[in-house]
Amino acid sequence: MKYIIGAGTNVGISKDTNQDSVVCRIAQTDKGQIALAVLCDGMGGLEKGELASANVVSAYSEWFENILPTMITDDFKPSDVYSSWNNLIQYQNDILFQYGKNNYTQLGTTLIAVLIYGDKYYAVNVGDSRMYSISSSSVEQVTTDQSLVAREVKQGRLTEEEAEHDPRRNVLLQCIGATTKVVPDYYEGTLRSGEALMLCCDGFRHEITKMDMFNELRPDGYVDKEQIQERIERLIQLNIQRYEKDNITALVIKAV
Repeated sequence: MKYIIGAGTNVGISKDTNQDSVVCRIAQTDKGQIALAVLCDGMGGLEKGELASANVVSAYSEWFENILPTMITDDFKPSDVYSSWNNLIQYQNDILFQYGKNNYTQLGTTLIAVLIYGDKYYAVNVGDSRMYSISSSSVEQVTTDQSLVAREVKQGRLTEEEAEHDPRRNVLLQCIGATTKVVPDYYEGTLRSGEALMLCCDGFRHEITKMDMFNELRPDGYVDKEQIQERIERLIQLNIQRYEKDNITALVIKAV
């Protein structure tokens, strides 16, 4: 399997800095390509959110470079990846929490990351950044937000439509750096040739619909990185036209 990846980001209409961070890496192995994509949405005063998101993205990039190669063997185990990621996330959480404590501030970041190897993907989520799977017929949300309104929906106190407009929709149950402990959620599934995965921050999805996403990002509509980026940019501009105030970031990986 091979992959094409495109990404786009914009500060939005009201913020002075873009606190989102993103990275995508591809490496060649004996069994084909392996891809990693990571997106973090930082939060905190001044540039502290940018610091938090950049730290976690950098840690994942180093993990891809130095740790992952030791796992790519005939005895590859997803559980080893999850264990390694859990250690990475907790370590970054400790660093950011202590930094905030030492500097009398609070900072943190969401995380959505996915590793694709063969026709399988392995993902981790903290906070309310999301991953969607996109085929030639549908867009489906893979991850579940670690947020107050998502919990209210799960417990039957809000509908999904009500949650989208609830004033508490930005209240997170978890992020990396805000508390002494963080518990990530893990997901895995199949990614077939001709299908795609999209990672995005909450600012990318508040003002657009699944149909908007599908119309631009259905995998049969693009064949290279430049075309993916053009389509992401169109959705970013649509968000801006609809007055999205947050930073706006998305990344798409298509298997070919």
